[in-house]
Amino acid sequence: MSGAEERVYRAYWQDGTMDLFAGLIAGTIGIAWLLDLVWLGPIAPVLLVPFWVLLRRRVVEPRLGRVSFRPERTRRIRRGHLALLAVGLVALSAGLGLYLTARGAAPVEWTRRLVPALPAALLGLGCAVAALAFGLPRLGGYAVVFLLAGLWVAAADLDPGWALLGGGIATALAGVGLLARFVRAFPVLSPELD
Repeated sequence: MSGAEERVYRAYWQDGTMDLFAGLIAGTIGIAWLLDLVWLGPIAPVLLVPFWVLLRRRVVEPRLGRVSFRPERTRRIRRGHLALLAVGLVALSAGLGLYLTARGAAPVEWTRRLVPALPAALLGLGCAVAALAFGLPRLGGYAVVFLLAGLWVAAADLDPGWALLGGGIATALAGVGLLARFVRAFPVLSPELD
């Protein structure tokens, strides 16, 4: 793949909108968990992703234009999405099963303390897989944030929602910083360049 395409790909994902909305989604899921409305968590992405698309159209595309990647890159991105989805589904199923099992049984003390860390650890695992799949090292940083938030929840014996909320806020704030830097660095393209 060409160096120019690699630079465009990196710039395409450096705008911070993905980080901002991933953080908002994780934070919203955390709030739903804290309010004992865990079932509302999966609705957060459905509600927020359309706003991400709208923000990209209004802020990012006028600065970068619409990008079409070569078929090799598109296949790599698609494989990354599928890998992330597969890992996410397996991890979510395992984590939810463990959480519900531990919640309904009399678990051993260490499992009782670790189970609330699972949702954040699963998000951290997803971030790590995404970092590798898409070649975006900062996502590995988010993985560490979610893992640390999960450990904090386990150590402090808190509700899992706190780790999701904390990790989500940190990720969203990083996204806001990236978006502000992106807007400063990339002026709106003149109409003749579209």
